[in-house]
Amino acid sequence: MESEKIDKNEQLAINDEVDLAESSALTSYLKEISKIPVLSAEEEKELGRRIKKGDKEALKKLVKHNLRFVVSVAKKYKNLGIPLLDLINEGNLGLIKAAKKFDPDRNTKFISYAAWWIKQSIMKYITEQSTPIRIPLKAKSRISKIDTIKEDYRQKFDEEPMNGEISEISDLSEREIKNAELARFYFDSLDDYVSDDKDILKGDLISLKEQSIEDEHIQKSLIEEVNKFLSELPEREQDIIKLRYGLYDGRPRTLREIGEKYGISKERVRQLENNILNKLKKRFKEYKE
Repeated sequence: MESEKIDKNEQLAINDEVDLAESSALTSYLKEISKIPVLSAEEEKELGRRIKKGDKEALKKLVKHNLRFVVSVAKKYKNLGIPLLDLINEGNLGLIKAAKKFDPDRNTKFISYAAWWIKQSIMKYITEQSTPIRIPLKAKSRISKIDTIKEDYRQKFDEEPMNGEISEISDLSEREIKNAELARFYFDSLDDYVSDDKDILKGDLISLKEQSIEDEHIQKSLIEEVNKFLSELPEREQDIIKLRYGLYDGRPRTLREIGEKYGISKERVRQLENNILNKLKKRFKEYKE
């Protein structure tokens, strides 16, 4: 019995040493990449063009200058029982893949494109480890908070709250609320190409209460992508989506309200909405390929 206790104590000591070693390696890595500056859009495009020509040094540079963004995404999963360094390594593989596929002529920021590949690589690794995916309690997304407020408001007043009213109830600014709704639209329309569990992505990629500079940079880029996709739609289709998701004033319109505006049935509005979302999914799939 005593020897068994000693064995357990020895194992605990070994585990502590491993944890310390991993912690030291991680600290050194984070310190090193924090010194690497962010590239300008023009620098990214130039590197992208060189990569297309087979320039391996350009590939290394583009990857190197975006390593900090991988850490930002990987940290969202650090409470899942997988070493953070492992998650970062997997995310880096996604970053490399994105750098190889990046098209500098699409007028898109590299991190907007790479965020998807980083996320996909990490999620794939987590799935392979058979680790249950749970959103940490601290990682409550703004969308979840907004949805809760909206539901309470509807029950009390039988109408949708405006952004200003949501802002008064929550600790979110009207701009943060609008950005969250843009993010909701982004994930609702693209979820088939990212993950089978939209709630996980909503809880992770939508900006949280405490954000790092990298988080804000990624979200800003994603929101720019949403607006770019919307701008490519015909005016009526843009209007329908913006009304449905409350992107004008924070109040999502019902199918009936939109139908009355355009003189069409609710079912027709639903069909149009689905067609628009499918169009965006197709557009996004082509963009990722």
